Amino acid sequence: MNRYHIMLLAVLLAPTSVLAQGHPIKIGFYNVLNLFDVFDDPYTADEGIPIKSRNQIKLLAQVIQRLDADVLGLCEAENQHVLKEMVTEFLPEMGYEFIAIPESNSKRGVKLGLLSRCPIISITSYRWGKWQHKDDPHWWWFARDLMHARAQAKGQVIDVFVVQLKSKGDPKSVAWRTVEAAESRRIIEDLLAEDPNRLLALIGDFNSTPEEPATRSLLVPDESGRPVLVDLHAELPFAQRITRYGKKHPSEILDFILASPALAARHVSGSAEIFAPEPITQGSDHMAIAATFALNP
Repeated sequence: MNRYHIMLLAVLLAPTSVLAQGHPIKIGFYNVLNLFDVFDDPYTADEGIPIKSRNQIKLLAQVIQRLDADVLGLCEAENQHVLKEMVTEFLPEMGYEFIAIPESNSKRGVKLGLLSRCPIISITSYRWGKWQHKDDPHWWWFARDLMHARAQAKGQVIDVFVVQLKSKGDPKSVAWRTVEAAESRRIIEDLLAEDPNRLLALIGDFNSTPEEPATRSLLVPDESGRPVLVDLHAELPFAQRITRYGKKHPSEILDFILASPALAARHVSGSAEIFAPEPITQGSDHMAIAATFALNP
């Protein structure tokens, strides 16, 4: 074993939660399934959505604690207050000093969020944007949002995009998800054209399996044949990739961590995981997912 392999082994065995000493950084995502508080928001159609009980919030926190991500994207949270209360009561030692949850276009009030140990430099929301797709005369927008967070980690900046594409059930949902994915890709491609070495991740609940149009459109190579985004969980067997279980729908792969080529090159081999707690469906019907990156290999 040469010096390089010894150094790499030391990096892989080091705890991921210590950021100051140049250890790997773990990026995760979790759909927390209608994390609503007891207060009715008169400006959203949240009537009829069951609130999260204290026990269910505790179960969510247990998953988050065991996942131990340094930067954790979330979806289906109601507001910053409920996230802060969960962190304060159940995750006080996790170091999540930075909590972001901008407004969204969701009529029922679900939002995208971020818990981070790394300082957040900026948050950009794309919820105001409207666009036309190819020859389609219809105007589209993000059903929730595309949230772009820039985080400072070990002296380097990581661009983390969080998304929850249009949910299933709407007659237009397949087309809507597909144009949301295409617009997300366009935004990301523009950033990578400015700097191909950007450390960038697109994470979220795509409401789309790997075979469906929205997911496929994010993963096709560019015109030169080079990847734009890399699916870090693609090599896992199907049974280990399932991210949503439920009685009313089949087991599916809906949640993803896609990395730019520069970030994918720093992916710690074997670190892509789907965290399946037991019992599976308590707290959320989605699994938490994560991957680790060596920012200073």
